[in-house]
Amino acid sequence: MKKIIVPLLVIVITVSLLLFSGCNSNNETETTTAAPTTQKIPGKYAGSKYLGSWYNADANETFVCTLNDNGTAVFKEDKNATWTETATGITITSTADGAKSTMEGYFVIAGEGYVARATEANMHYLDEGGTLQLEIMLTENTCVDCVKK
Repeated sequence: MKKIIVPLLVIVITVSLLLFSGCNSNNETETTTAAPTTQKIPGKYAGSKYLGSWYNADANETFVCTLNDNGTAVFKEDKNATWTETATGITITSTADGAKSTMEGYFVIAGEGYVARATEANMHYLDEGGTLQLEIMLTENTCVDCVKK
């Protein structure tokens, strides 16, 4: 009789553990939902050297523009400006006083007594104390040289 009770108890305990191991005390089923992804998808200009905030080179505190990687821009007071990268630089489109204006921009190297458009041939000016600046042509005859902050 003792020989039968011990194996019977082992079988009953094993069966009860298998049957009740997945039970939940409050009878609610657990569901898991994946957290929403907050990863920012890079814009079409994500690797551009023009990205960032640019300030007037003559008065470093004077804000000129911010160029975002998705092609949007903030140009002076216009928060709805846009920009595109071109073969020779950038084009900024902005609205001022109700009129839409388009401005061209490109890199220049500025140093003591000179400003030259940045090309492969004159990049040595950077080693000689020049600074790389973004020159934005506001009109045909006026421009602003900008430094990045």
